[in-house]
Amino acid sequence: MSAPTHTGRLAGKVAVVTGGAQGIGQGIVKRFVEEGARVLMTDIQVEKGEATASAIAAEAPDGAGVTFMRADILQPADIEAMVEHAVATYGRLDILVNNAYWNAGGTAVSIDLDDWNKAQAAMVTAPMLGAKYAVPHMVASGGGSVITI
Repeated sequence: MSAPTHTGRLAGKVAVVTGGAQGIGQGIVKRFVEEGARVLMTDIQVEKGEATASAIAAEAPDGAGVTFMRADILQPADIEAMVEHAVATYGRLDILVNNAYWNAGGTAVSIDLDDWNKAQAAMVTAPMLGAKYAVPHMVASGGGSVITI
């Protein structure tokens, strides 16, 4: 298997990626930046998020980059704030990646109802709110993409 080719296909694009401090989200942020995007990465893990953003930014090609913002997808105001921050910082929004999640743990028999409701808020409500706030900015810029992991 050969190494990925960097095409610059996201040059000039702006993305918000939730849950970007580690794992799949971190990989998405890294690849988007490698492809030329400017990314607002969000997470509730501040130290890990800042370190990840700094490491990725250090390797960013010209015109690309990443900034970090603490945002909790269980807080609707944080979801709106991250979208508005991206637009205020970069002037537009082209891509929203709903990657963050909340793990309720347990089974249908053992799960606590509060944990179930938090999981639903993270996996259903947060992506809907992200789209609600992001799509108008995307439409104003001529289109965009919402990706939910």
